[in-house]
Amino acid sequence: MTIIEHQDHPAVYAREVIFNLAEPRNGSDWESVLTDFLSGLASSLRLAGCSLIGHIKGVLETGEDSRLYFSLTTFQGPPHFKGQLAGDSSHGRLTINVIVYGVDAAILEEIVNEGIETSIHC
Repeated sequence: MTIIEHQDHPAVYAREVIFNLAEPRNGSDWESVLTDFLSGLASSLRLAGCSLIGHIKGVLETGEDSRLYFSLTTFQGPPHFKGQLAGDSSHGRLTINVIVYGVDAAILEEIVNEGIETSIHC
């Protein structure tokens, strides 16, 4: 077993967004939107000098029994999803928590917020 320690300091950012979109999306549309958002986020973080993704995780809630949990821990590969969203929805809550290494906290915040605004339109 090889253990690689990162000398970079962690940057942490969390955000909760309440949204109300003009047009509803169904569960598979939301999963596609989140996949694109997380892929873009990982790419932007890498370009900004991120050396390691500790985790990017969160939950999208569109109703009492309608939750889609997501996580990403690598620069490549698809995110992991658990749960499901019921029906179509244009409103809900997105909660995200990010821990990465090699990026300044202010840059991390900017990248996450820009991704939310452009990908999810919140």
